[in-house]
Amino acid sequence: MPRDKQTSETELANSLSKSLRESLDEASKKLNDDSAEGALARGKVFQMASYFKEAAQSYSDALAQDNNLDEAAARLVVVQLKGRQPEKALSSAMNIAARKPGFEVKELSSNQYASAMTLLGDALVHNNRPTDAIEAYKVARTESKRDAFAAGRLAQLFIATGEPKKALEQARGVAANPRFRDLSRVLALGEKNAALLPTFRTGSLIDMVALSDHGRPLFVDGTARSATLAWGDDQWCADIADLDIK
Repeated sequence: MPRDKQTSETELANSLSKSLRESLDEASKKLNDDSAEGALARGKVFQMASYFKEAAQSYSDALAQDNNLDEAAARLVVVQLKGRQPEKALSSAMNIAARKPGFEVKELSSNQYASAMTLLGDALVHNNRPTDAIEAYKVARTESKRDAFAAGRLAQLFIATGEPKKALEQARGVAANPRFRDLSRVLALGEKNAALLPTFRTGSLIDMVALSDHGRPLFVDGTARSATLAWGDDQWCADIADLDIK
């Protein structure tokens, strides 16, 4: 591996490790609490361990005790998507987006934020509604100052729907999120020549979103847990080669 790339990977790994430890330490303080905050904490731990069904139940329990707990509502969308429940995720996303569209939830493995409108966009993509998803991501871009995902999502969708110039307009925002490093390099080529941008089949849209999903799976008892980083794939992880690119 080239030295520069190894340095970059090491820095990213250290950053992820620090954020995960902080998230786990914070959640651990309230794991035994019989309260909405306790259920939220348990949901976070389950989510970090890729127990998405249990995480969804914990977040639902938190909302049952406090239906205004926006963090639980937002995280519920994430784990429902990861748990391959797109219809439930869309319903949950519409609720939080309608109630508080500007709400931002911090990723458990980094300092990146995703807004309620971005989560709605993700749910729309997973329900095969890319045009509606684009509109949701546009709102996220204009209404959320800290959202680090909407630009990447828009670029992916604009490439997929044959609008490369609009994809290139998102390049600066894409570069701000390390999850979109591969996409950022693609856009850099496209800035030189739009013809160098790839094209994606419609069926690969969900895969593209899943590969840059909020959060990454962890090892549990030394074993890699399955995760839906590539939609419909039960393997531990996925990389850019798994995308249906032509």
